[in-house]
Order: sequence, then C-alpha cells, then structure tokens
Amino acid sequence: NFGETGDFIMCDWEMVHHGVRGRDPGTFNALPINSACFLAAQGLKKRALEMIDIMAEFWDEYAKHMVEKGGKDDEYMRDLYRSSVGWCGVYVFIANFLLKLQWNFMPFDKISQEAGAKTMASIALIGLKLMEWSFLVVDPELTIPQMREWFASVVSEQIELLHEICQES
Repeated sequence: NFGETGDFIMCDWEMVHHGVRGRDPGTFNALPINSACFLAAQGLKKRALEMIDIMAEFWDEYAKHMVEKGGKDDEYMRDLYRSSVGWCGVYVFIANFLLKLQWNFMPFDKISQEAGAKTMASIALIGLKLMEWSFLVVDPELTIPQMREWFASVVSEQIELLHEICQES
C-alpha cells in the first residue's frame, strides 16, 4: 500500500508540461493499435480484437477520473475524446509508420516480410483515418458512445482485413 488510500501514482517529472488536450490518452493508444495489427497478421484475431477492449477500458478509467476528480462536463469530454483520437492518429501514423519510432517493439520476426508490409500499411491507414476524422471534425454531432463505436470500428475493420489477407499469403 502506498499512501493512505493504497493508491500508487507514477509521475514522469522530466516530461511534465502543459500540453494539448487529448495528447496523453491519444498517444497511449498507439501501441495497442500496433499490437492489434501484428496480432491479426499472426493469425491471432481474437487477441487482436481484445486490444480494442483494453483501449476502451483505459478510456473508461481516464474519463471517470476527469469527470469525478477534474469536474469536466460532457462538452469538455466530447472534445477531449475527439482530440485524443486525433493524437492517437498522429502517433500511429507519424511516429510509428513514418519515423518508425516503435519498430523495435514490433514482432516483425513472427510474420513474413509481406505480412509486415501489409501490417504497416494498415497501421498507416488507421493513423490517417483517425487524424482526418478528429482534426477535420468529421461527424461533429456524435456523442461519446458513438465516437467510441466509430473508433473501435476503424481498428476492428483493419484487424479483420489483416487477419484475412495475411492468412491467404
């Protein structure tokens, strides 16, 4: 137990800064998306789809804290969710696909070179779709549950496609 309530909070002080709304939860979801795509390419579709549930669970806890401890209202939370989707896209596309920043964590050794190329193409496409939807404010009237459904569908469609095309090759 840490502290009076048994809570343990880790803070990376060297990275503390006032940042853009949604950046932290958005960039957090980039690695689960990469993992989901590689799992699908390996034929592990069920495990890949479970990554969507993990991201949803993360959002549930993050949003709960923002509302209960931060006093944020529905409008703020809608903007936060949309922004987090965009920042997820930035990190997935720019950091992971273009700059290859997390490639050393990706299991290229467990799939063929062709499957690796298809996986990276799916990762890039997910990132582009997330950025477009968020930053161009596509479907501005959506509620948070509808936005979450849209996000999950973007990722699950690529998982389904990757699983199918990688099993054929």
